[in-house]
Amino acid sequence: MNKIFFAFMIIFLVACSSGGGSQFDVLYKPSDIVSSSTNVEYNGRSTRLVYVANRLGGTVSVLAQDEEKIIDTDRDDDFDDSPLIIGGEPTSLVVQERGTPRVFVADAFHRRIVAYELAETSREDEVAFVPLDLSEDDVAVVSEPLFRNSGRLSNPTLVSLSVTSDVKTEHWDLLFEGDDTGYRVEGSKSGIQTQKAQEGEVFSTDDGAVTFTVKAGGERTTGDDRFRFGTAVLKPLALTGKPVDLIQDENRLFILMNDPPSIASFDLETLSLESTVNLVDTSVLMGEAALVDGRIYVPNLADTTVLGISKENFNDVTEIEVEETCRVVRSDSSGTRLFLMSVDQRKMLRWNLSTESLEEGTPLTDYGYDFIPYVFNDDSFALIPLASGAVDVFDLQNQIRWDARITDDTVQSDTTDSQFFDSGMDSSPELVSVNTRDRITLSEQWQLVFEGVVPGTAGLTGELAGQQLSVAEGTDLEALGIQIGDRIIFESDSEEALVEEVDSPTTLILDISPQNQGDVTFSIRPSGQYIVLGSLSGPQIGRVEEGVSYTSDENEISLTIRGSRSAPTTQGDFFSFYTLDGIDPIRVSGKRGAMRGTAFIRPGETFPTAYLLHQASNAVTAFHLNPYDLYERRTIR
Repeated sequence: MNKIFFAFMIIFLVACSSGGGSQFDVLYKPSDIVSSSTNVEYNGRSTRLVYVANRLGGTVSVLAQDEEKIIDTDRDDDFDDSPLIIGGEPTSLVVQERGTPRVFVADAFHRRIVAYELAETSREDEVAFVPLDLSEDDVAVVSEPLFRNSGRLSNPTLVSLSVTSDVKTEHWDLLFEGDDTGYRVEGSKSGIQTQKAQEGEVFSTDDGAVTFTVKAGGERTTGDDRFRFGTAVLKPLALTGKPVDLIQDENRLFILMNDPPSIASFDLETLSLESTVNLVDTSVLMGEAALVDGRIYVPNLADTTVLGISKENFNDVTEIEVEETCRVVRSDSSGTRLFLMSVDQRKMLRWNLSTESLEEGTPLTDYGYDFIPYVFNDDSFALIPLASGAVDVFDLQNQIRWDARITDDTVQSDTTDSQFFDSGMDSSPELVSVNTRDRITLSEQWQLVFEGVVPGTAGLTGELAGQQLSVAEGTDLEALGIQIGDRIIFESDSEEALVEEVDSPTTLILDISPQNQGDVTFSIRPSGQYIVLGSLSGPQIGRVEEGVSYTSDENEISLTIRGSRSAPTTQGDFFSFYTLDGIDPIRVSGKRGAMRGTAFIRPGETFPTAYLLHQASNAVTAFHLNPYDLYERRTIR
């Protein structure tokens, strides 16, 4: 019995360490996803297609909505899940809905646009595509070679991959058959090649159309390790810049580019380039944009502005100051607001186009990457994919985050992980209670520092004239919350004085005339009070006094600290704790990097479904979008 069990375990461990067999993952660093509203017959059923750009693989995978699986775009080859060959780095997609849908793909690496059109096929188990001619020049393209380790760890690389204009549109498979044999090379249309590919030697296919070299890695290659890549001959549209986003407006395609910052207009009916205009400000670094009421609003990743570019005159550019650098701009169906994802903070900004003003920001569970509107029972919502892999839900009617896990509890916000740090002599104050407020409390870390340096006053410079201390214009002492009784600590000789009067925003009257007059450097600390700092709420003007109830500036928290007579608090002692806003995102199991998404109602269903890219996990996740029953439904790889 033990021998049988031992043998079974050996087989199990070998199977588990085999790298998952010889099948390739379908998605590789997915960068964009779009859905089509055109019905397509596939496997005897009517379905709709979703397109996923694979930035690393240089391909576009096609997903059938009804089966929620990646489908094969070429049944004539011997490989499952064959994608569309793009080459380079696909970054953005647009689907043109027409009699036969077309998908346009931005290739950032080669600075071009590639397009495919849905084609008729006699096979019901196939969805076929043909490349569209966007220029007169044939360009041979090849997708990034992908490696699949099928045994113990090995790491060969496929380099110097080149193709000629005679290459076929097909997928190539290299299977390692052993040190003495080398790699069997097979093209899905060209078949098995006469020669084997040997590591360290240049290999050419029988027709000479494909050439490459496989370099051995630091670990020996093992049997059934394999490479895969695709080749095609296309007629792409060459661009002058690096495309970062595509925006469709009826029969026009706007192409946003960097290096240099520019915008192009492409006619989708005539398949011709109308115009390309470079921006006057060459320092602009474009992010992902939105078309609203005749203007293309694009974030400038080089500063804290959003550009509004007229779709009719690319030289007509307005500028919006939004106070944060943002990575993406989106809008809802009403077109009354811009929704912007901050690069540096876990926050979404909202710009009101009607009032031309910045509204109060919306704190997010994590850094946001997209804004995907959808409607359920005439109520409007939006999904916000997050860096953590979770998804925030936003209620567009009320302009608030929606709780994805609604409970019967009256209060869902909470505090956690409260700690006291004693930095000097033994002290034993007690944080009696911290109260939170739903919809006001944020998920953030708080610190309460006893007699800490008032934020904004460390290393201040000023001028002493007797008891009067003046600081330069631009420092507002009143706005910093400086109070009577605060301690002024001079750096030169650690001399101290107390604030007797806040005479003006730039002038303090001290209780003494310090010895060192003239130019001085100093900091300010409160006397017998705690400075309050929130990681999102920022430094608070109000301070905590022991034994006195405290409420933060915007009512995020309230608390009381009880002091100790036997072990009084000393300078630098501090409390630390976290608050939780109680507004739950849609939790996602084991996947990070939610980047882009699309939401729609699938044929035959009454509630919307969303498909989100998880770039860090090479997956697409399907979500059920009933706002009272939000959950992750399925993972597609």
